[in-house]
Amino acid sequence: DVGLAALADGMGTVGLRVAHVLLALSILGLAWSLFERASHSRLLASVGMGLFAILAAYRLFQLRPHLGTMLAALVLYRLLIEPGASRSRWKLAAAGVLLAIWANVHAGFLLGLILPGVALASLLVALPFRPEELRQEDRQRVLYLALGLAVGSLASFINPSGVLPHLAYFAAGTASPELARVGDEWIPFTLLQWPRLNLPPSPISWAILWALWICAPVIAVWGVMRWKQRSAEGPGSCLDPALMGLAAISLIASLLAVRFLWLGIFPLLLVAHGLRVGGQGRAMPERSRGRLWAVAIVAVLLVPGFLRFGPWPMISRGVPAQWQAYSYPYPADKYFAHAVWFMKDAGLEGNLFNNYSVGSFASYWLPPKLKLFVNGSLNVSPEAMDTGHALRRRQGVGPEVGFLELLDREEV
Repeated sequence: DVGLAALADGMGTVGLRVAHVLLALSILGLAWSLFERASHSRLLASVGMGLFAILAAYRLFQLRPHLGTMLAALVLYRLLIEPGASRSRWKLAAAGVLLAIWANVHAGFLLGLILPGVALASLLVALPFRPEELRQEDRQRVLYLALGLAVGSLASFINPSGVLPHLAYFAAGTASPELARVGDEWIPFTLLQWPRLNLPPSPISWAILWALWICAPVIAVWGVMRWKQRSAEGPGSCLDPALMGLAAISLIASLLAVRFLWLGIFPLLLVAHGLRVGGQGRAMPERSRGRLWAVAIVAVLLVPGFLRFGPWPMISRGVPAQWQAYSYPYPADKYFAHAVWFMKDAGLEGNLFNNYSVGSFASYWLPPKLKLFVNGSLNVSPEAMDTGHALRRRQGVGPEVGFLELLDREEV
């Protein structure tokens, strides 16, 4: 947030727009590269990136620190986990620097510890079942991941709050309100329930995740059976156990909250890697013209699918209809800006009751004379959020405390 504010001061709103586009393109470009290396096919890489873009679209369209988490997770995968990638002390050092920055950017930095930890555990569990020819390589990867995890863990404590950021997620619902109150981010994903209108996931995202829940386990079982059925021809000849573990934890995480749908990139990478392994090192579409055309048609159909059944109908509601509007820092009507400015100009003092959604905007203009009830974060007690919900509905709390009494109790 501090970096975005500095960019806004130096380059204005247009600078923020350009930085947002470049950051999103960097994430998609790195995803394409990962898919290309997993599948050895540019066509499959394009389809994989398209599917990932649909799952991640709701996150990519928001200029928020979670974009740093998405980019950092993919970079860390390339540095430490990607099968067949080279290993070096410089990559270990880069992973440590990445975690030190990540821990000061977004609470999602815990993924920087979870992902290599899951990959390490998966390699250890799979070690007795792997071909003898690959065990030495697996042991070296275990050591490399252990070093990377140790360096990254130590680096993540280089932040002003020490261990507190590591515990923030687990405090939600006790010291702060439940995260599920933020409906477009933290509501659980239910496979057996059709998506809600106007909230993620979109129908096509729902269908993609269903397909991954079916395909990824099948490919994983096939990959395990393949370990014993054929002689190993190097790391690329067998399905990677570390990637299998990442795919499993990502599918589970996607059910916890819709904001984790972008982690579907790891089961998608597993599918891409499985197609390459099944093709004995050759890209699947290159084995027949019919398959090539089938994959190409799927790639083309992703575009109208995204626009009609994907996240675009939800996203487009916040997209300006005129190009000139992109130079505005915010839509004034969305945040009742004129009412906020009127209160500022009037010099009002005291405690203001406000809705959660306008808290950050109002807290920029009105304090310190006007103290807000809640800002745009969830850094309040669960009781305060419950009180705010009752006040928004013009209700009290229980039979003893009515609406006016509740206002008095909160000194509004």
